[in-house]
Amino acid sequence: SELNQVVLNLLVNAADAIHENIEKGHIKKGVIIINTSREEYYAVITVSDNGGGIPENIRDKIFNPFFTTKEVGKGTGQGLALSFSIIHEKHGGTLSYETKMGEGTTFIIKLPFEDD
Repeated sequence: SELNQVVLNLLVNAADAIHENIEKGHIKKGVIIINTSREEYYAVITVSDNGGGIPENIRDKIFNPFFTTKEVGKGTGQGLALSFSIIHEKHGGTLSYETKMGEGTTFIIKLPFEDD
């Protein structure tokens, strides 16, 4: 259920980013792609969108508790901070991202396989 919460949060954020990009007239249709793969000792889940990307001046803050770019009443700033905690602290994995302004963002979840 915790992993579901993380993926749901990333989907909601992707949808919000796409909505913003559509409102600005940069794109006509949003795309969200979820991909799973295996990378050596890790299960990898990526969530990609064609939103506007994460501005450079906030990239170091996005995993901070209570940090949000959403207007008052629309976001609490807890989603990415909680997701980071779940992946890193509870599952020993990593949560990172790649972003390009005007093109979109991909969040990358890596979860280690348990030793048999």
